[in-house]
Amino acid sequence: MKWIETTLGDVCDKITDGTHSTVIDDPNGGNYLLSCKNIKNGRVSYSQKDRTINQETLEFLKRRTSLSQNDVLVSSVGTIGETAYIKEENPIYDFQRSVAILKGNPDEINYLFLYYTMRVNKTILKSLSDGAVQKCLFLKDFRRFKIRVPERLEDQEKIAQVLSSLDSKIELLQEQNKTLEELSQAIFKNTFSSPHPSWKINRLGDVLKISYGKTLPTNCFLDNGYPVFGGNGQIGWYSSFLYEFPQVLISCRGAASGKVNISAKKSFITNNSLVLDFRESALDYPFLRSWATYNNFSSFVSGSAQPQITIESLSSCEIVVPDDKTMERFNLQVEPMFDKILLNSEQIGTLEATRDSLLPKLMSGKLELKDC
Repeated sequence: MKWIETTLGDVCDKITDGTHSTVIDDPNGGNYLLSCKNIKNGRVSYSQKDRTINQETLEFLKRRTSLSQNDVLVSSVGTIGETAYIKEENPIYDFQRSVAILKGNPDEINYLFLYYTMRVNKTILKSLSDGAVQKCLFLKDFRRFKIRVPERLEDQEKIAQVLSSLDSKIELLQEQNKTLEELSQAIFKNTFSSPHPSWKINRLGDVLKISYGKTLPTNCFLDNGYPVFGGNGQIGWYSSFLYEFPQVLISCRGAASGKVNISAKKSFITNNSLVLDFRESALDYPFLRSWATYNNFSSFVSGSAQPQITIESLSSCEIVVPDDKTMERFNLQVEPMFDKILLNSEQIGTLEATRDSLLPKLMSGKLELKDC
């Protein structure tokens, strides 16, 4: 397989960024104006919390960006190098100027190969960014950015397909988990939205132990090992774990305070999370997990400069504990769902490790496809 060195400017028909214009939001617009924060883990994600615009505004913005299917997106302000590509034929969103838009020439480069090229070069892209207050990567930096590609499009496509097939399997498992979570929440709501008079109202601190995770400096993180969970979910790996089984976590520091996370098996939990330790309580894990996910803990957040939730404040949270028969019936319904979610999550971890191992080797030519 012959590889050649070129630049993004040579293999792309157009390299631009999101809108520089002042845009009027429309709460009922049905379309979205996104930023670099909406690009993460290879996906474009958005929700009703994001800026919404009407169809007329979207069409106006696309006259400049001409955003379309297979465009590769790279965050270029703040968090540099997060990458995704457009999967929809007619995306209902456009971007602010914090996102670079790469339109590959289909005769020069396969769009998926371009996507994985940008993904594997994230560290280099970050090193090229500039700015004292906020890091930024300019369009000229993208245009002259050097890359290596197989000379034949067929070889580019084959490499991209290996990596894409792994990502597709990961996405499928993630969608299954999302569906199972939604189903478990529907069952919880249906079972417990109207408490029975005989059910007991307790303070959370009276029915289980609430504790902080342990301090762990980020410079102690490893490339692999046991998963580390912080306030925003998994944040790294470490050489030891604190909890053998999954735990229900409440983020307790910073902007994410109040967010509920579920740890994996054999995980290390940092002190940015409170652990709802059910091991010595009368509450079963399926019920506690569902209850925490269903509830909103924002009212227990204090502090404006540095938001936080303390053990004392969370201990006062009311929890309605049903009778044993109702809890057992509920647990029997949702426990198989959580077991499946855990199994899927373990498979996702394995697939991600495989993909991340193959990515630099395939994209550098150090690993031939016949060796995969």
